[in-house]
Amino acid sequence: MRTAAWGGRRRVAVYRPAVPAAGPLPLLVVFDGYLSRALLRVPATLDNLIAAGRIPPTLALFVSAPSGARRMAELRPSAALRAFVTRELLPWARRRWAVTDDPARRVIAGSSLGGLAAAYVALAAPGAFGAVIAQSGSFWWPASGQPGEREWLTRAYAGWPAAPVRFYLDVGDRENTWPRPGQVDQLSVNRRFRDLLVARGHQVTYAEYRGGHDYVNWRRTFAEGLLAVLGGS
Repeated sequence: MRTAAWGGRRRVAVYRPAVPAAGPLPLLVVFDGYLSRALLRVPATLDNLIAAGRIPPTLALFVSAPSGARRMAELRPSAALRAFVTRELLPWARRRWAVTDDPARRVIAGSSLGGLAAAYVALAAPGAFGAVIAQSGSFWWPASGQPGEREWLTRAYAGWPAAPVRFYLDVGDRENTWPRPGQVDQLSVNRRFRDLLVARGHQVTYAEYRGGHDYVNWRRTFAEGLLAVLGGS
């Protein structure tokens, strides 16, 4: 699809459920689209949960960056990220498929920097999404690249109006030494973000899995995220 917010075109892969649905479909937006399909195997997880009746038939959009450098630029919290998702991607999907207009049935998801991006969009654009799946979210991310300004989103959100967003967060119990001992305590960062969300009144499902910052672990737990935010819908 074409994007003015990011410039040029971005590849968006679409998952459409095989099971027919009565009425508009819930919508799932996933960052790092290629890796989410190839390594996390999200389409297979959706197939299995939908076939088992554990979540409703859901349409999913997998957004991919053209390069690693563009990923780092595009998934950091910014007005361009918010505009791409809310002003371009969501209208683009609504024009093509019968997807819901109800934010409570729209989910945005990502891992690592994608998890930070997902949480930022849902909190900074109230009414766009009602649920977030953030796996090992990079909530340590600074505002301007300065180590002393880490955890920008946690500090910024403390001053924003609370939005009715529910969260599934998970993180590895060995991520307090990732990527190098003493550099980023990802485990504590995620715990602090969880505590802020709970204090602000959000519905939060939180889990710590045994392992580190890795797609193998996120693949194992993504189904739990879907069940937490879409199960019983």
